Order: sequence, then structure tokens, then C-alpha cells
Amino acid sequence: YLDLPEEYNMHELISFHAAFKPFQHTLDEKSIIEIMELEGSSRKAIRHFSSGMKQRLKIALAVLSKAPVLLMDEPLSNLDRQGTSWYRNMIENFAAAKTIIICSNNIEEEIAFCERRINLHDYKV
Repeated sequence: YLDLPEEYNMHELISFHAAFKPFQHTLDEKSIIEIMELEGSSRKAIRHFSSGMKQRLKIALAVLSKAPVLLMDEPLSNLDRQGTSWYRNMIENFAAAKTIIICSNNIEEEIAFCERRINLHDYKV
């Protein structure tokens, strides 16, 4: 779970996040904000973001971080059709070298790109 300090704006949050979890080597603060497609809200306090904007921010921080494994639970919650397209592009462009584990009931939208799927119903005792 990624908690967002809502008194921060995006610039402050990106700097704070980078202090604990560095971003992929070619990314700077400006490019991260551009990738999120939220440039117009970069100085706004996160508490004033819509739920979709917050979800986009959480996904971007997770995917763009330098980490070999990514755990996601219902990543498309709170995202509209445009956000869903953005999510697919994020995974395709920035997570190809990661192991991604996604828990989801929305199979067609959230995990269509996955190479392997495990259905927990197949493992019930």
C-alpha cells in the first residue's frame, strides 16, 4: 500500500519518495510529472486531487521506482477509460523488466498483458 502525504504537492512528494526509493535512472522530477500527465496540477496539494489523480500518482511512483518486483492490488480502481489506457502504457513502457504481481477481479483490463495467471479458485482446499 502506498500512502500519499496529502499536504505535499507532486514536486514535494516525488522528492520525498526518491529519498527512500530511487527512480529509474533516466527519470527526473519533470519527466515523472509529464509521464503522469498531471502537469497542470503539479503545485496543487495532493489533498485536492481527485481519486483518479491519486491512483495515477500511486501507480507512477510504484512503476517508475527502481525495483525488480511490483505488487499491485486492483490498480485500475478509480481510473477512467483514459486512465486505463495510461496504465497500460505505463506497464508497457516502464515495467518490462519487472516481475509484476497483480491481484484483481478485473482480468480483462488489469492483467491482460500478463504472461502467467494464477486463479486462486483453482487452489482452494
